[in-house]
Amino acid sequence: MVNAEQLVGRRLLGVYRSKDVLTSVLVPGLGAASYFAVVLEVESLGRVRLQEGTLRIWDGDEELVEFQPHHDAWHGRPIVKVDMNEDQCQEVSLDEGVSFFHCIDYGDQLVLRGKEGIR
Repeated sequence: MVNAEQLVGRRLLGVYRSKDVLTSVLVPGLGAASYFAVVLEVESLGRVRLQEGTLRIWDGDEELVEFQPHHDAWHGRPIVKVDMNEDQCQEVSLDEGVSFFHCIDYGDQLVLRGKEGIR
């Protein structure tokens, strides 16, 4: 297990998800909820998986796909905080107000928010 404080001050070098869905659950009336691995590449730590409120060194062998949207807005920025937000989502806050939110309420969701033009 990785402590959230270990990420603070290190640069975010990559954000990935597993290429293939790890599992899918049929929710009556809503359809299938899909779950996949969400992995951060962190300076001097390597790859760290965000998983249901915990952080773990990535040891999976699933193929990963890099998160590309707004790459310049987050790549290389220092991590300033990692915690659970009011919606019970893992929040990885970077400098200049850029954040990733990882939620697992109806399948895995990864949201980037922050600078103008990012929603």
